[in-house]
Amino acid sequence: KTPFLQRLLHFSTQKKIVAILDGKIVGYAETSYTTPKQAGSISSIHAVAQNRSSEVERLLVSAGIKEIRKGGANRIRVPVSSVKHELIEALKSLGFRESLAMDGMFIEV
Repeated sequence: KTPFLQRLLHFSTQKKIVAILDGKIVGYAETSYTTPKQAGSISSIHAVAQNRSSEVERLLVSAGIKEIRKGGANRIRVPVSSVKHELIEALKSLGFRESLAMDGMFIEV
């Protein structure tokens, strides 16, 4: 369990991850985690449209996983829009599985 004060005040470690290609930002993601017992989260995964079919989103998720694991958390959640099929497939190829799906909104993997 997360300590009471940490839950109450929402203390968490949050980091922004940025992907840069040829000096330009081509994607970003946010990671957050509180304690090793709580699941970390990778959110706001976004790649510039022309780089979406490349490995940018997959690399952002991989970097997010490393950051969260450095903090000691072993479980990781990734809420993603259900219309982002390429990202969902990339997450599945990294070993994630769907745990919660809300029609037309998001999938938590």
